[in-house]
Amino acid sequence: MEQSVLDEIGGILSSLDSRVLLLDASGTCLAPTAGEKIPLPKHLSFGGVAEKDGRLFLASAREPLIIAADKQNGGDVPLMALRLCESLLARRRTEGEGSLWYRLLTGTLSAGERESLIRENGIDDALRAVMILQLPALKHGTAQKMLEANLPLTPGHDVLVPLDSHTAALIKPVSAGDSAQDLMEYAEAVRETLLSEEGEEAVIAVSDIIGEAAALHTAFQHAGEAMETGRTFRPEMRVYGYDALLLERFLSDIPPQTAARYHQLLFNRRTARVLTEEILDTVNMFFEKDLNLSDTARQLYIHRNTLVYRLDKIQRLTGLDLRKFDDAVTFRMLLEMKKCAEKGKSPTA
Repeated sequence: MEQSVLDEIGGILSSLDSRVLLLDASGTCLAPTAGEKIPLPKHLSFGGVAEKDGRLFLASAREPLIIAADKQNGGDVPLMALRLCESLLARRRTEGEGSLWYRLLTGTLSAGERESLIRENGIDDALRAVMILQLPALKHGTAQKMLEANLPLTPGHDVLVPLDSHTAALIKPVSAGDSAQDLMEYAEAVRETLLSEEGEEAVIAVSDIIGEAAALHTAFQHAGEAMETGRTFRPEMRVYGYDALLLERFLSDIPPQTAARYHQLLFNRRTARVLTEEILDTVNMFFEKDLNLSDTARQLYIHRNTLVYRLDKIQRLTGLDLRKFDDAVTFRMLLEMKKCAEKGKSPTA
């Protein structure tokens, strides 16, 4: 245990009216003075209470620590001291881990420093994913505190790393049988929980699954790329998956001037009279419903023949029959290129 932590605990214990000692599992005094050996009760178990030589011993169930106090002072004082020590140690550990994981995520380390940090802290190469969670409308408190209060985090496994007051990263262990879709469903469940319990709308980006601790920085970058790409191409969504945005990531790599040129081949003054906002909404719904005429018409509350008429107009104007997969892909890509061109730069620049 760090000396600074022991000094802080020692200061707390010294301020108490009665003599209270912090011991390790062997009975060696750690604070407020170090080195004294205190005989422990034979049957003291962690989480338990026992007496010996006029002292009351309380053993923590969470830490390898024991509080010893004079029996005549009762159990309230040593119990309070134990809880204070546990709380302080938990806070210090969280701060230390946060700094450790933050450094691994944000790429502030060289390859050698990263490997040393991973080795020294015993971080294994388990399957993991990184999620970036943003609460853009949060007005009080921090994203870290709200997420801690609402997420089912498993101590020692899930790691929540604060990035700023509105944003945190979750390093999530992944089971061997889990898929990218499972992670997306978990992220959606988190979003719904925050909305129902706190009234906060979250935006969540999910990285791909990695199998090496050294790849955490790459996963963090991929989650950030998913966030930025998703907001550019799918602003109506709130959960973005790196693996689910393959087409959008490809389009992001197209130079904006090239994207603008190809977009204007299809969307220009000649076609504007037909490709109105209403028609484009129809097309987007048609794509969302996997080119299914009946489902699209039902969703738009229009007759199936009306939908067919609109698609026929597009075909006569552009030569693209959106009922055919190849033509639908061409139209979709040219439509999406506008989003790169309007930014004046590619979304990943």
